[in-house]
Amino acid sequence: MRPFSFLTRLLRFVSGRASLLGVAGLLLAAFALAAPGNGSLWRLVSPLRAAPPHASETPSDLERFSQALTRAQPVVDEPATRWAVAMFAEVLRRTLADYVRPLDSRTLVDQALDGLHKEAERNLDRTPRSLLEAALDAMLLSLDPYSAYLDPKDYRDMETQIRGQFGGLGVEVSQDKDSGFIKVVSPIDDTPAARAGLSSGDLITHLDGQSVHGMNLTDAVSRMRGQAGTQIRLTVQRNPDKNRFDVTLTRAIIRIQAVRWRTEGDAGYIRLTTFNNKQTVTELTNAVTALRREKGSRLTGLILDLRNNPGGLLDQAVAVSDLFLERGLIVSIRGRKSGEAQDYLANSGDIARGLPMVVLINNGSASASEIVAAALQDYQRATIFGTRSFGKGLVQTISPLTDDGALRLTTARYYRPSQKSVDCLGVVPNLQVRPATASQNAEAGDEDERQKSAYCEDIAPPPPPSRILKLEETCPASISLLFPPEDKTRNKDAKDRDAKDRDARTPPRPLPPPAPGSGKENDALVACAVEALKENLRVRF
Repeated sequence: MRPFSFLTRLLRFVSGRASLLGVAGLLLAAFALAAPGNGSLWRLVSPLRAAPPHASETPSDLERFSQALTRAQPVVDEPATRWAVAMFAEVLRRTLADYVRPLDSRTLVDQALDGLHKEAERNLDRTPRSLLEAALDAMLLSLDPYSAYLDPKDYRDMETQIRGQFGGLGVEVSQDKDSGFIKVVSPIDDTPAARAGLSSGDLITHLDGQSVHGMNLTDAVSRMRGQAGTQIRLTVQRNPDKNRFDVTLTRAIIRIQAVRWRTEGDAGYIRLTTFNNKQTVTELTNAVTALRREKGSRLTGLILDLRNNPGGLLDQAVAVSDLFLERGLIVSIRGRKSGEAQDYLANSGDIARGLPMVVLINNGSASASEIVAAALQDYQRATIFGTRSFGKGLVQTISPLTDDGALRLTTARYYRPSQKSVDCLGVVPNLQVRPATASQNAEAGDEDERQKSAYCEDIAPPPPPSRILKLEETCPASISLLFPPEDKTRNKDAKDRDAKDRDARTPPRPLPPPAPGSGKENDALVACAVEALKENLRVRF
């Protein structure tokens, strides 16, 4: 494989104090450290780039903000007010100049003033900085679930994420614009959140009894962080029944192992948990080499498990796709300006040497995971098993600001080789597994709601693959693992008690997540993939 010449260009990051080449995902809270929805796809720009003036920004808009900021203070702090107005102007200019679609300055300022007024109403100790941050949070959240202001502390926390271990819960989250709550994008394997059974699509409504409604993502994430060994109580709402239940998690040091592998019969199983690790490609290559060495000519194929992988760095998604493709377009990145479009192409060389592949995805597979799954699907290099992916087809750029914070702004969309977007709609598997548990039913319902939301309403759904496989037909030996026969030994009294519990709408307990090595969904889907590879399954579109 040839080195990627665009990596340096893409990830060059100059700081006044240090160079953060390869910022590992830059998830403002990945792993609760909790992150932008979704999985996330990131690019960095130099802090030396000045924010240009913008034609649609008018002095009256900034004057409106300045006047509102002054009126909202119990005692006016003039130096702090001037600083806050200058910071707001910097963020406003960058947003108007760089956001993925054209924006109206007046509308943005209206959103900012709404956030400022709400902060003034609820915070008696408000300061120019707290009012500014509330205004920026409201303004950027009105654009999409992923754009945000990072204060200096949050920006510094990214250095901890780069080191690959940190204190937290092990869950990536976003802010749900419709409900105002915190939404689980994906739990991370072998973390407190995963062991507690948190699932993609769950809404966190309270932290230690305090409602998060109206709380910005940064504050919610800060509350979820803490010293390893301390506990936090989360109140979770699992759609669609709206029931809530409490779960207590013990914070831990989160260590992320990007690649794990094992043999499953004569197939090779590789679990890829994140695209934030700069060693992902090396570890993945080593895993394939080890599997070929162990199984030799008996190796029937590879299973690449991307379930609950929330995404990460663009260059890693491209490089992982390139490992299994001989040629062709991997992904197109299109910004607002026509000259900003960029295509990423595969280099010759398939490390699997043409072995059949199955890729596993679910609603927690987002962003970089979707780039890989879509590229391998479009070139018929792999068959996709599972449930529809999260649907995040946007790229964020991190721009350092003069206050030592940063602006995370959606600046581009990405498109799969077929030139379709996955945004909101995700990647549709070739073999779709129907929901088998309450949490999976909730997940499916949440996908439908996301598809109907205002954010997604202008995106036309792509046509599904021409051939959708059925699990019962494709893997008859595995079907009983996912859909066990009804237990006919249960007596009538037990069934009556179940019906009474349902009538009382008893809050459900957290359900086991589909993590590798546990859970009926995992066992059935992996077993089905092994069975399919044994039969040398190839999907023809």
